[in-house]
Amino acid sequence: MVGADEGRATMADPPKVPEWRALGRGVRCRCPRCGGRHIVASMFEVKDSCPTCGMHFQREEGYWLGAMALVTAVVVVLFAGIIVAALTLFGDDVPWTGITIVAVLVNVGLPILGYGWAKTTWMGLDYAFNPPTTTEEADAITRMAIDPDAT
Repeated sequence: MVGADEGRATMADPPKVPEWRALGRGVRCRCPRCGGRHIVASMFEVKDSCPTCGMHFQREEGYWLGAMALVTAVVVVLFAGIIVAALTLFGDDVPWTGITIVAVLVNVGLPILGYGWAKTTWMGLDYAFNPPTTTEEADAITRMAIDPDAT
């Protein structure tokens, strides 16, 4: 006979999310802990806590530097891809003016438009390889018990 509490996580045994799932949730702009939606407050900002599970997102001072590094890495890779593609497609007759315009748009636009995505992806990476402590789990549970609508 299966007990009533079997399958539920306890404080001593917080839910373990596989690394690939936490990262996938972050890439899709969902909470890496529970997969909850509506964690993005605007195109540039993520809510302080998950409205579904109460997990606090900014785990320490300077936490979002990882998101800035992530979006910068994506821009560098994309910029290099544009240059390599231009050299491959056009050979010696590269239209540098057009390539420069595209490159400037990517280098300016992507960090602005992709920052919210970079934050949720960073949260997924961080959660996957640095799972929440028991204290963070307890805080999330307490936050939801006190006021589930406050997140």
